[in-house]
Amino acid sequence: MGVPVLLKRVGIGSSIVLVATTCLVAPTAAAPGAAHFGVTTGPAAATLPNADITGSPPAWHPTALSVWSKKYTTCTGKKVTWTMTNQTSGTVTIRSGGKPVGSLSPGYVYDVCSYGPAGSKIILKIGGTRSTLTVTLK
Repeated sequence: MGVPVLLKRVGIGSSIVLVATTCLVAPTAAAPGAAHFGVTTGPAAATLPNADITGSPPAWHPTALSVWSKKYTTCTGKKVTWTMTNQTSGTVTIRSGGKPVGSLSPGYVYDVCSYGPAGSKIILKIGGTRSTLTVTLK
């Protein structure tokens, strides 16, 4: 079980706003242990994997990502392993383990840090939809 702090960019390298503090993650049977993730502020490399939230109803695109694990104590720009972008015109609620993780404002990119055993999975859903994002750590 991870306990991340989700933060959004309010401009490249500017201040941050807290949007959530808890999340449940699901490890795979082949790789026991928990995967962890947290979100930070600041510019991320354009080459990082990204999951977009688009459409009406909102949905993840793609629905699966494979990302590198980078151990962190505090999620900082150097530890970012992937991004998520809310490209809808409204705020979306992200859920994990049946509980809300946080709300993502429209038009923002969220930098995400992830770590855990290879093969661990982080499962995220968009509230009010069936759309699921599965992030597998490598």
